[in-house]
Amino acid sequence: IDRFRRKHMNFQSVRKYYLKKAQEEGDAEEEIRLLKQGKKLDSESAYLVHSYSQRLIELYHKQKDYQQEKAERREDFLTYQLSTMEDFRGYRKMCSDDEWEKEKTVLIKSRRDITKRCELLAEEGMKPDLFELIFKQKNRLNYINKYGFLLAEEYSGPILQEYFTYVSGIAENARNRSAYDELIRYLKRMRQYTDGTEMVQKLCKTWILKYPTRKVMVQELGELLKHI
Repeated sequence: IDRFRRKHMNFQSVRKYYLKKAQEEGDAEEEIRLLKQGKKLDSESAYLVHSYSQRLIELYHKQKDYQQEKAERREDFLTYQLSTMEDFRGYRKMCSDDEWEKEKTVLIKSRRDITKRCELLAEEGMKPDLFELIFKQKNRLNYINKYGFLLAEEYSGPILQEYFTYVSGIAENARNRSAYDELIRYLKRMRQYTDGTEMVQKLCKTWILKYPTRKVMVQELGELLKHI
């Protein structure tokens, strides 16, 4: 196995040499041939295949072979899990509106990483899908913090309920400045949602009566009430 790996690495080195040579000589066809060959022979390395695809995309674009460029962009995004938002947008630009309606779903579903999938759904303004995906996650509060305002118009109620549960837990256990600061920070965030101000007012008044011995917390809640 080690001998095979050394031999294969040697092929990579040889291919790298000839790729550089073809590029220096301006032999685009030879470079394309070597890059395609590299994608097959180095298929076990996602990064290498991605790097070959990126160069192919450049070459096809220079040749104005937009059909090949488009196909390469699609294949690269679907294959390489670390493709960027720019890769996503680059392929989108090459699709018609009708085509993109189908393609965007395929591309987004190809992401195994939930964070990346959320980013793409937000980019496309696919709010129902984004909301559904977020609320399936155990750590959904992190995603709500990031995308809550994007979803606020349609989903203010569920988002506020999630925050209500979270801040209630903070208030119950808060015993230090760090916890009080976090509580106030989330209450201020909640006020920016529809019906959030009324909810925050009720919570502040309830906690001031419920936890009178927590002087700092009561003071912070009182200050917040003054500015509502």
